[in-house]
Amino acid sequence: MRQDVTVVQNQRERYPGDQQEAREKAAKVHHVARGAQLGVAQVRGVLGGVVLCDQYREVCNGKHESIQEREPVAVERAGEHDQQKSNGQHGRQPDDLRERIEYALEAIKQGSAAVGITSKNHVVLVALKRNAEELGSYQKKIIKIDNHMGIALAGLAPDARVLSNFLRQQAMSSKMVFNRPLNVAKAVYSIADKAQDNTQSAGGRPYGVGLLVAGIDENGAHLYEFQPSGSVLEYVGAAIGARSQAARTFLERKYEEFADATKEQLVEYALTALRDTLSQDKELNSLNTTVAVVGKDEPFTIYDDDDVQQWLDRLDSLSNARNRDEPQPEQHSQEQTEPPAEQPAEHTEQADRMDTDE
Repeated sequence: MRQDVTVVQNQRERYPGDQQEAREKAAKVHHVARGAQLGVAQVRGVLGGVVLCDQYREVCNGKHESIQEREPVAVERAGEHDQQKSNGQHGRQPDDLRERIEYALEAIKQGSAAVGITSKNHVVLVALKRNAEELGSYQKKIIKIDNHMGIALAGLAPDARVLSNFLRQQAMSSKMVFNRPLNVAKAVYSIADKAQDNTQSAGGRPYGVGLLVAGIDENGAHLYEFQPSGSVLEYVGAAIGARSQAARTFLERKYEEFADATKEQLVEYALTALRDTLSQDKELNSLNTTVAVVGKDEPFTIYDDDDVQQWLDRLDSLSNARNRDEPQPEQHSQEQTEPPAEQPAEHTEQADRMDTDE
């Protein structure tokens, strides 16, 4: 009886305007709890006439349905107004794997461009930096992982920071356990497996960032492209980010020259490809450009701010020299000489003579 009073008091708080309805619902709660040999305190709740407990579910028509072989039922009922308000605040969440990956790829397309090129002995990364406001600083686009490896990113920088920290842990573990640098391919596939795990769980989301991983190991120079789906491909030249198709078009025309190119030539090719991704009112300068180089006998080095100006000056000088060497089209004079006026024919009378052979 005391249990009935407790439930009735709770129902009065929820339904103060209708005491009779509260009493009826309280009686049904007590009936279900007693029929299931459970206490009212074990009943999880009453919501819109639906009663939930650990082993039984009862709808207010008095029927019992055993759910021992099923997972516990969770009921969440909200009014249409609350549901519309929730959708308006949080937006529609993609519930399909393909949609979630497409959202992540779209984040990469919105990021600033990054270009990577590899030769037999060197790998070069260049990236275009952005600032959210005129008074704000530029976002870091190239991250050093170890002396022999680094990454360039396009997309969500916080996701790239998480993956870069994971790569640094892997590189440190390789040095401490095996006393050798981390293999580039092994490093890339480790973050690929980590990213693929996020595509399997309903509560997770793919990383919204694309990476260009450059490194040197015992097998030579390598350049990998990482995608949020966990896909990894090795390239001779690659570009990601906004307007990256223009950079890829340039790389496809010049890729045969990359293998035997020097470090300076690789930087020139990479900066030229990066310049093609700019809009017409933008130019490469020391504030928005980052260059990184790694080689067999050269550790991973990032050229930023004033240090990158030497590469931009070299690019400008080579571009000017190339323009001077190109043959200029012949300029035809617009002045055209007028044809001489026709002279009137002189009519002379000549005697026609017939020559005869003797």
